[in-house]
Amino acid sequence: MHPDSSVSDIARRTDFAQSHVSVSVARLTERALVTTASDPADGRRTRVRIGEDALAAITRRAGRSVDDVLGQAVDRARADEVSTLLGRLAELLL
Repeated sequence: MHPDSSVSDIARRTDFAQSHVSVSVARLTERALVTTASDPADGRRTRVRIGEDALAAITRRAGRSVDDVLGQAVDRARADEVSTLLGRLAELLL
C-alpha cells in the first residue's frame, strides 16, 4: 500500500489520467472509502489515504480462504473444478 499518496502519485502508478484519478478520489471520499488531507509541506497537494472502515473490510475479506469464497460463489461440486482451473490459470500467468 501507499498511504498518504498524492493524486499525481496515484496517477503515475496506475497510468490513469490525473483528471480520472481526481474524479475517482472525489467519489471514493463521498462514500467514505478514502480520506483526503492537504499536504503540510505543500498545501496545493492533496494526500489520499484509505478509510478505516474500508481497510477493515479489506482485511476481513483477505482473511477468508479461497475455498470459502468459491463455496459461496458456486455449488460445492463445481467449487473443486473452479479451484483446479484457477490453479492452472495461475501457473499460466506466472
